[in-house]
This record gives sequence, structure tokens and C-alpha cells, in this order.
Amino acid sequence: MVLAPDANQGPMLGIFLTGPGGALAGALLGVGVRILRLPSTLQRRVLYWVCGAYGVVILLFLARA
Repeated sequence: MVLAPDANQGPMLGIFLTGPGGALAGALLGVGVRILRLPSTLQRRVLYWVCGAYGVVILLFLARA
């Protein structure tokens, strides 16, 4: 997408970046929450913040492309 911004490469973002990144972030977050034994309300807040931060990072990555 950086080399040819006019090309139709949008699906590649989901396949190679957001999909595996989200799966990895979810797995790490799940293991971390399990190890720390956080209360459910705090688990939900952490999940919201991590998902929001990941979304911002993806949007910033797209803005640079």
C-alpha cells in the first residue's frame, strides 16, 4: 500500500496486519488477565483500552500509507 497507494490492496491489510495483530493482542491479553486474576469490570476496561489503542495504531498506520 505504501508503494502503490492507488492499487486495491485493502484486503491485504486485514489478512496480514489487523487479523494476526488482533489475534495476537487477544491471546496476550487473555493470558495476562488470567495470570493477574483481575475482576471482570477491570478486565472489560482493559479490553476496551487495548482495542481502542490498537485501532488508533492501525488508523495512524493507514494515514501514513
